[in-house]
Amino acid sequence: YFLYTMMKRLGAWIAGIAACTLPQQSNSFSLSMSMESIHQNKKRIVILGGAGRIGTAVATHLLRQTNDCHVVLVGRRSSQATAAVQEVLEDSKADPSRLSYSLLDDIWKESPDFQELVDSTDCLIHTAGPYLDERPIPLQLAIKSKRCQAYVDLSDPLPFLEESLLFDDDAKASNLTALMAAGAFPGMSNVLAKEASAALGDDERVEDIRFNYFTAGLGGSGVVNLYITNLGFGEPMVQYNGGRLRKFMELSGVLLGQIDFFLPHLTN
Repeated sequence: YFLYTMMKRLGAWIAGIAACTLPQQSNSFSLSMSMESIHQNKKRIVILGGAGRIGTAVATHLLRQTNDCHVVLVGRRSSQATAAVQEVLEDSKADPSRLSYSLLDDIWKESPDFQELVDSTDCLIHTAGPYLDERPIPLQLAIKSKRCQAYVDLSDPLPFLEESLLFDDDAKASNLTALMAAGAFPGMSNVLAKEASAALGDDERVEDIRFNYFTAGLGGSGVVNLYITNLGFGEPMVQYNGGRLRKFMELSGVLLGQIDFFLPHLTN
């Protein structure tokens, strides 16, 4: 339940960022996709990873926040489409005409279909992690687009962020506002901690906060989350493998005292 709640709140967090990032005035762009005439006066927002927890939470929040947007959930599997759309509609109580689902096999590879999808949107929100060992293709397509004016992602690997920053001048030239690394840890964790502290009232003073994360089914990032959360802690990690509890010793404290904090200019 904690994980589900955190993902929902993260969705609201990202949706709020996207809403603030998206300019109020849209540019003129001839629309060619089916049903576009129905939504021609609405902001069109495409969410990569739209069938995931964060993706559906972002969609729900955006549809609740304003009546002036049409949201497109993008995923790889048609089997997830019905459930994702149904979840968002039930949670947001939005008109079904304001939500659609689009299939895309690979969001890490440039293709005519992918570029056409980005060309049809005012804002591209990228929640389809993990980003490790990937290149910022969605950002590049957003920069190339004549319509897309805002881009948000949840990236955290430094190589991905460093390569993304190389496109700063291109983004400025194309009038694209891009926000990277709007992620869960530690950003959303800090938000949750602040909310929890505020809920206690003025009579209670918080002196220490400890987070315990349970990860499962996070689009392949479960092991990554365990790795970065417990890196160097030295405490054995707990894992349910095939329904059985075991100690995840492969990553338990294996790098204790060997963490690279990316500070090469400090010698001592």
